Amino acid sequence: ASTLLFLGNGHVLCCPAILSLMLHLSVGDTWNTVNNVERRLGAAVPGVALVWCTVLFAVSQFLSSEVPLAGQVLAPTAVWITVAGLLIADTWRVNNADGNEPLYPYKSDVTKTRFWFETKE
Repeated sequence: ASTLLFLGNGHVLCCPAILSLMLHLSVGDTWNTVNNVERRLGAAVPGVALVWCTVLFAVSQFLSSEVPLAGQVLAPTAVWITVAGLLIADTWRVNNADGNEPLYPYKSDVTKTRFWFETKE
């Protein structure tokens, strides 16, 4: 989709549509770390909602660009993230019967992500 747009808009990378796709990919990568690396099922639910909002915005930007076909190519991604978001929410619901996993990020004892500037305990 971005290649279609890039070729159709005069080889401009800093257009609103491509920048909105870059925003979506950045938010999606952050969500991927929360969900798949840190396994924070609760925080992944609002995270995937944000990913869904950014992909809808990107699709709308692509559809209103010089090459609407690029938006049609990107649109199935929005459908997939809709399904994925429902699955993530249901996974949290099923695995949170005791209510211990909140819908916001928190510091836990089993955090796997470590940064180079953190002190080792």
